[in-house]
Amino acid sequence: MKKRKISILLVSMIGVLSVISGCGDKKDDSVADNEGQVEVVEEEKKTFGEKTAAEYPISEESQAKLDALVTDYSKVNWDVEYEPEAGIVVSEEVFGRNNDLRQEETHLAVAFTNLTGENVKISIEGYVENENGDVVYDLLEDDIEIWADNTVACEMNLRQEIPSGNIKWNSITITPLDKEFIPYEQTSILRKAEAGYYIIDVEYTAEVDMMANNPVGMVLDKDGNAIGGGSESGGYIAMFNTKTFNGENADVVYFGNAEKRW
Repeated sequence: MKKRKISILLVSMIGVLSVISGCGDKKDDSVADNEGQVEVVEEEKKTFGEKTAAEYPISEESQAKLDALVTDYSKVNWDVEYEPEAGIVVSEEVFGRNNDLRQEETHLAVAFTNLTGENVKISIEGYVENENGDVVYDLLEDDIEIWADNTVACEMNLRQEIPSGNIKWNSITITPLDKEFIPYEQTSILRKAEAGYYIIDVEYTAEVDMMANNPVGMVLDKDGNAIGGGSESGGYIAMFNTKTFNGENADVVYFGNAEKRW
């Protein structure tokens, strides 16, 4: 009886070893099957302007000043905001400009807000990158004038390029502006021209006749996102839209350094 029990035990042990051996063989086969295969890891999509915003974060002091502004700047839900120079906040907003004469093209507004507490002039050298990191537009200006707490902007037609929101900033130089500031209030207006397209205009309230230098305007939806816009041409900002932005327009903004008309 003992021999029989031992025989059964040995058979059982052999069975267990066979199972273990079988498992090992299957694991090896699996490894062999995967040899030569490259694991594909999908790259996480970067958010608009993520690289530049991380490089130039807005200071707590400047953020507090931004939050306290009661200007057209505050109406826009900017795609990205950052501070490449102390007291100068750069903001970007993308919109399409619908021209009946050509396909809709991508436009980028780059705004500069002066939080230095002084009237200044800035010189800039920067390069706009598309979604592939290629430079698609040069930002080279040497006489951008900005009153204290005011915002001015540049607007560029990128055609069919899609901006990443990242700009390579080589330099932003700030110098004092030796001009007298004349207080004024502005009211932005969206109206239809006689030719049938829409334009952004502005009315100033001041002691003297005022005008803005190279202003940029945008039409916003109810959430503050730009759905149209452009820069001045012929004394107003024409957008060539013949429809009222599908009824989405909730407000307009107008950025320019208004000065006494000479």
